[in-house]
Amino acid sequence: MMKLAAIGWSECESATGEVVRAVTGGLDIAGKGDPGLDALRRSFEANGVPYETLDRDECARRFPQFRLTPSQEAVYQRDSGVLFATKAVKALWRWACLLGCEMVTNERVASIGDSEAGAFVTTRSGKRFDASHVVVAPGAWLSPLCASVGINVPTRVSEEMVSYWEPKPGSAVDISFKSMPVFIPWATNGLGPYGYYGLPQIDVKGVKCR
Repeated sequence: MMKLAAIGWSECESATGEVVRAVTGGLDIAGKGDPGLDALRRSFEANGVPYETLDRDECARRFPQFRLTPSQEAVYQRDSGVLFATKAVKALWRWACLLGCEMVTNERVASIGDSEAGAFVTTRSGKRFDASHVVVAPGAWLSPLCASVGINVPTRVSEEMVSYWEPKPGSAVDISFKSMPVFIPWATNGLGPYGYYGLPQIDVKGVKCR
């Protein structure tokens, strides 16, 4: 998926002339011998994705924003990065228009189903759209929408807490996306089984953690 996404965003940027992403590199941090980190390395190797394993000293030399403990290590992947969310959505919208897509806004989907053309979508206002394919991306409404066509997709909607952290007063560490990689700590952190991830400073002041 990462490889396909990278190709797609490159095509979007070329078609629209908009820069919607920055390649920052990415760090996955965990204890030495962590099974999750080992699985990540195996995945990279199986898919031909280049990576490096950094010890505490090398990580501090290259990325002073991070201070690993002696028992930790980091897997660095150079092609990871961030999307500029608002710009990316606008660019995708513009690209779709350039490709001849018809945009229908302020309509709520009521149901989807099979038709002679392939599939159809109806809206709460009574409109119907026929197409050869339908891509369903309804977010939190996935389960009830799929249930309308007899497909059971159990989901649990949850809320994510987003926070932004500024450097301590007097710190000279650069936290901008031009110098700091994205990061995922695998260590037990008391935030539940899914942990969190972090992004360097982009638009809002501070490092974003989610």
